[in-house]
Amino acid sequence: MMSPAAPSAEVMKLYRATDEDIAAAWPASISRYGLQSNPNGTPVIDTGLVPKGEKQWETAYWNTLKHDIFGARIYGHPGSGLAESGFGQDQVRSGSKGEEVFAKLLSWDGVLDRCVSFWSVWNPEEDGNRNSYGTDIDCILKFGNHIIMVDVKNYRAGLDYHTLIPGHAMFCVYPVARVVAQQPYVFSCNMGFAQRNLSQYLPGIELGCTVESYVVLVPGKVGEAELDADICWPGGIRAMSYSSFVAMIQQRFRDDPSYAVLDRTPVEGYLASLVKLYENQQVLLGGRCADQSAWPRPTCDKEAGIEYPNPKRKQSKPRSEGSARRSSTNRGGGASRAEAPAVAKPSTRRDRAPQTSHTAEKKSSEKRTTAKAKPSSRWNPYAIDEVSSVDPTTMSITLGTDENGKDAAISFERVSCMPIGGAVRSGEVSRTFALIAALDQSEDVNLRIIDCKRSSQFSCFQDHAYAYVKMTDGLDLVVDEVQETYTALNARLRKFRKNGASGYWDSPDHAGMPLEVVFVHGCEDLFDRDEAAMDDADLAQLSDIRRYLRKIIENGVEGGCCVVLSSQKPSKKAFPADLIEHAQTRILFKIVVQGQSYALMHGIPRKIAASVTGKAMDIDKIGYAYVVSGGRISPKIMFKALDERLIDERYST
Repeated sequence: MMSPAAPSAEVMKLYRATDEDIAAAWPASISRYGLQSNPNGTPVIDTGLVPKGEKQWETAYWNTLKHDIFGARIYGHPGSGLAESGFGQDQVRSGSKGEEVFAKLLSWDGVLDRCVSFWSVWNPEEDGNRNSYGTDIDCILKFGNHIIMVDVKNYRAGLDYHTLIPGHAMFCVYPVARVVAQQPYVFSCNMGFAQRNLSQYLPGIELGCTVESYVVLVPGKVGEAELDADICWPGGIRAMSYSSFVAMIQQRFRDDPSYAVLDRTPVEGYLASLVKLYENQQVLLGGRCADQSAWPRPTCDKEAGIEYPNPKRKQSKPRSEGSARRSSTNRGGGASRAEAPAVAKPSTRRDRAPQTSHTAEKKSSEKRTTAKAKPSSRWNPYAIDEVSSVDPTTMSITLGTDENGKDAAISFERVSCMPIGGAVRSGEVSRTFALIAALDQSEDVNLRIIDCKRSSQFSCFQDHAYAYVKMTDGLDLVVDEVQETYTALNARLRKFRKNGASGYWDSPDHAGMPLEVVFVHGCEDLFDRDEAAMDDADLAQLSDIRRYLRKIIENGVEGGCCVVLSSQKPSKKAFPADLIEHAQTRILFKIVVQGQSYALMHGIPRKIAASVTGKAMDIDKIGYAYVVSGGRISPKIMFKALDERLIDERYST
């Protein structure tokens, strides 16, 4: 790692840059970094572009969120103190997620096993007491008598960060376009004050105690931020990526045995008494911190057998396996952008192992027949033994036959919303599974799955689809995914307009872009909820999800994006009217309650809605359905499910 130059006197000053300071600093940065600028000399700022990240980073991000937090001794919970910070709701949510990611990465990399950690700690005054402003230190790591304070930042990933005003402001830029991606980040002095106060107070408790501070940017779904080595917060506090930070810590483990000491010293008691979680805890000043009986109880103590209260997850993977998977992403290795080609690239969708290996297994297994083998699906008119292909021109998929024996296809051409509904045991799930499998294997489709069920067969796509989010892991993850889709859609629309094209379906070869499909499985669990029992944060997130989905649907035809809403419990709440009214194609399997059909029919003439309702209620076989598109009701279609053997071979979990 390249070391920054010694901080200048200007960098060390504890003050916040003003708007005038920012305006005066832009011309030099525009010239130095070759930024795109406006005629008035200000930089072009576009927050809507999406950095291109490798698939391995997105996989690593989701794997990180599934990982547990554990360590030697842990006090507090990551992100728990942000509610009192005075930040807005979005900032609190982002900051909390950043601290969670940071804690899970440190667990995964074995750092928390070798130190005592404190999360959401009151910022101290000069006399050691907690301040009265609500500001906190995100994380403090205690390695023996070495104290490292960390301000965790969940800033935009995959971008290049440069200094704007030394020690007081920075900006981020899209690496290729040279367009500024965000309003400049103006640095707070909080960590500077904490560094000054703790470095003066702690040596009085423990001789030889050292105090350092860092700002760490955590990685996201598109990779890590690239920070210049000279970026410092007020007080000379260096900023770096997570990979650089953990590489520095691991180097100290190798070079200095004192970093592996876990003794319970008075400093531990003092810092623990500052953790915000223990709101009724008296700060252990002076000699009182030596009395271990006065210390608050840690949230994790490996020696005492106290495990961190991680959420219980079914089918959780062993840590050793998770670590192996994560190490393949090279996260934490500190590789720079220039070194990236040396990293094993993620497989392309054409070369994905589940397709090639299972195809080979299938051919092999077809040669081996036993008395107990299931009959091939070629003898079963209700099943298909190969995943259907997607027509790259019309984005249509043949999945069954109509009443006249003709092939029946589902087309995504000029479709931005496709609700699919049917009662339990109507075949809605198994036939939708065949549809999703076809979308998943196509190189011409980016499939994003939002799985709202606690357990479902669609979880088998989590390592295959472009993105997979499970709602039970948090509404904030759903918001992130929907917002990312909306951002990607806006970028596509700008490209079409810039090139004078009228849209995705009118551009030759769709301008070389894949179809974006957002599949919401079990949408009743997302939308049909008791809002009176939800807290304000969840209500706000649910509102954001509805708003982004509506905008995606409204602009999806032009941008080549479709939202598929699927439910076995259709209702007006499960299929919100403001989304369904824009649907161009609707698929109805067996309906047992009249109102369930009307929920899917909102926005079409009542005569057609009444007609298809009667037809759907008369369906007497699993897998049969009607498709309503362009104001017309299709003949009854027999949709086919994937053969069970094919599912076992390709999608076993």
